[in-house]
Amino acid sequence: MISNFALVILFMFSACSNAHYQSPIEIREISLNGSQLVTIKIGNDSNETRLFDIELNGEIISTNMKVGANKNRSFSTFIEEVEPSVVSKNLLCSISKPASGSYLRTRICTDVLILYPKEKIEALIENE
Repeated sequence: MISNFALVILFMFSACSNAHYQSPIEIREISLNGSQLVTIKIGNDSNETRLFDIELNGEIISTNMKVGANKNRSFSTFIEEVEPSVVSKNLLCSISKPASGSYLRTRICTDVLILYPKEKIEALIENE
């Protein structure tokens, strides 16, 4: 049986070979029309090109996004049909695809909070 210490060491070395990062951790936006464009940056600190799937609220919206070795890449998507007058909570994640000979996948998420103050916007337009 592998000791807890050995598991920690094993995880640390496997994580180094699959270095994956994403920013920002949280996005807060105000929508003026009920949809919002959001952008995240996905990074690959490994020495090989990696592929990533992109997930929005549990649904894969893009597959096989390629990020070069020691590079980062931006990904943008629209979040549609934001409910008026309520903070819409969304989760935008990048999921690494394992390199050949590996089973390790990493998943990093950004919390996306969007407020669509529809009634206040309509009141401003009426008062013009």
